[in-house]
Amino acid sequence: MASFQPHVNDYSGESSDNSNPEEQRTAIKTKKYDGSAKYSVKYNPSWAKSYPVKAAANNRCSFYCIPCGKAISCGHQGLKDVKVHCQRESHKKRVESAKNTRSVAQLLAGPSDSTSRNVIKAEVMVTNFLVQHTLPIATADHLGPLFREIFPDSKIAAS
Repeated sequence: MASFQPHVNDYSGESSDNSNPEEQRTAIKTKKYDGSAKYSVKYNPSWAKSYPVKAAANNRCSFYCIPCGKAISCGHQGLKDVKVHCQRESHKKRVESAKNTRSVAQLLAGPSDSTSRNVIKAEVMVTNFLVQHTLPIATADHLGPLFREIFPDSKIAAS
């Protein structure tokens, strides 16, 4: 019966013959960078015209996806890397979320009528009171009905 002897470390370029170790290391190095991996595609600013991306801050072979808020490598296939990322479901969800989100300017503008502004002012004052006196936030659940009873003719308490 013949004995089975597997080739040891075939994946690393070593062989069972007694060839020169320097030649083996050279063969490993050249194999490691064959194909497109040796080409580092650099970010092209024209991609920003079609996709929501910009140049990454510290890597020329990466782009920064604005909706996702992260840097992604484009060093392998360049524009195709950008296209593939923008077609991912997670990217699409972030873009949709950004469309439905109000801007900071809209949030700071607040309501236009004085009653709404007074309601917000009252809510802030009550919240400040709760925080200063280290009262539980659950207390606020009971204050709304209490204020409506105390001030039945108030538009602010009714809101």
